[in-house]
Amino acid sequence: MPVADGSIAPAQITADATGVYSISIEERDRIELPVGATKGYLVVGEERQPLPVGSTLKSGLFCWQAGPGFSGGYNLLFERADSTLLRVHVNIRPKVPSR
Repeated sequence: MPVADGSIAPAQITADATGVYSISIEERDRIELPVGATKGYLVVGEERQPLPVGSTLKSGLFCWQAGPGFSGGYNLLFERADSTLLRVHVNIRPKVPSR
């Protein structure tokens, strides 16, 4: 579950057998990940593109407020200063209205 401010708690991030970290959120939730990277990309197919609209990577901290209309899977790639790569898959579900 997101923490009170809608961000993702570190315990919610899990890596699969290939080392890809996965996060699942609802649209409009906020992600804050200390990735320790200097560069970041959205990966579409085999192509590196700029990070998604509404996201930032500053001082190794990746933040993304996934706005309305973002849904489905997003593959992100982060490059650290030592050239190691960190792969993160973000799955965004439609927002469920409160009852």
